[in-house]
Amino acid sequence: MLYIGNDEKSIEYTKKVNGGTFGVSRSRSPRYFDVVYQVKASGFSGNTYIRLNRETAKVSLYELNPNRVKLVSSFKNEDRILFKRITDKNIEHQKLLLLFANRLVERGICDSVVSGARYISDSATLFCGDGMKYTQTLEQIADNKNIDLRVVTSHAVFGS
Repeated sequence: MLYIGNDEKSIEYTKKVNGGTFGVSRSRSPRYFDVVYQVKASGFSGNTYIRLNRETAKVSLYELNPNRVKLVSSFKNEDRILFKRITDKNIEHQKLLLLFANRLVERGICDSVVSGARYISDSATLFCGDGMKYTQTLEQIADNKNIDLRVVTSHAVFGS
């Protein structure tokens, strides 16, 4: 299921810092187009949903209005991509990013694509509603290469 409501946050606390105000908020809902699952177990209301971030294995529990949750199958493939959050100033690169997003959805790798951009000069990363992210070079996208489904974490390495 996809969450189609507004992102809801609650202010935890605020603090004055250097003449400004710094606020810390907690999310009370998933983000728009996040993948959620309805909890159907005793002790939970019919409005209880979980969001599982597949990359980090973090689970969040929410009470949601069922009108704000829709089955993935109720959307056409192209309607499960937030096109306005996938950006590149170069028109040709933008086309490749959108092609990559469409492939992720069409191949069943992502139920939804919520954002993406070209972060490194020749590499694009797209983020799915289930917390996973996928990266390909622009050349791999253009050549229709297989999408690597492994979770790869990289860390900065500093020389001595």
